[in-house]
Amino acid sequence: MVDNPYRLSVEEWALALSLAGAGQQSEALLRTYLGELSDDMARERMHAAGHSLIARGLLDIDPEGAAPLDPDFMSCVKAMAAADYSLRFGRSNEAVDMFLTYHFKDGKLYEQALEYGVVIELTTIQDMKDVIQGGMDFYDVEKHAGFKAGPVQLPYAQLEDLTGVTDLDQLDAALKSAGVGEKERVLLKEDLAAARSRGSVLLVTYPGNTFPQSDHGFLTLEGPERMWLVSLEEVDGEMTATLKPGSRKTFEAEVSALLTVMA
Repeated sequence: MVDNPYRLSVEEWALALSLAGAGQQSEALLRTYLGELSDDMARERMHAAGHSLIARGLLDIDPEGAAPLDPDFMSCVKAMAAADYSLRFGRSNEAVDMFLTYHFKDGKLYEQALEYGVVIELTTIQDMKDVIQGGMDFYDVEKHAGFKAGPVQLPYAQLEDLTGVTDLDQLDAALKSAGVGEKERVLLKEDLAAARSRGSVLLVTYPGNTFPQSDHGFLTLEGPERMWLVSLEEVDGEMTATLKPGSRKTFEAEVSALLTVMA
């Protein structure tokens, strides 16, 4: 179950963060999505965002000139600006980068979605099941039929080099030399050659309320018909990738395992 969402422009979200006391996050957000703005341009953008928030009842101007946010909206903004930890889903293809983040604060859940690179949707989530389902919807996990294959281990640097290679014979030779079995080679080379998207699932923490960091997570590789989940581990000083079939069951298990880190 989810509550009605707040849909905001980047400028509206930046202004809300600033009014909630998260000025550094506000400035970083504007730089990330709008680039470097002159002081005059930034003021104009924030002025317009303020008018929009007032018109929607999310911002008020009191007789003393203060600009308080709607209390429920303020609670949501503050929770996202100072989350205990977050679960971030990311997905990229040639056309666009997409992100979906779940923030955890004082036992409450909040969803932050970025649409079209310019619209931010904020929603209060009532059930942990909605987090896992949101991730499965984000990666279209349900449309990929489960498949059987043994785990595939490769040096991560080699996996990076092979992603985007379209010559199936070249891929087959490289995977064979890395010791990948024939059954797995047939499947994996097809998905590497025609990869539709790559993604990451990251558990983000904020130690000491400083910059976010992530020490736990996994990657995704989406082919035309299959999805692979990719875990990384340092072995003998080299980063090794382990690929295994992606399905509803395996995705749910991996996400649940991530969340238990903070339990």
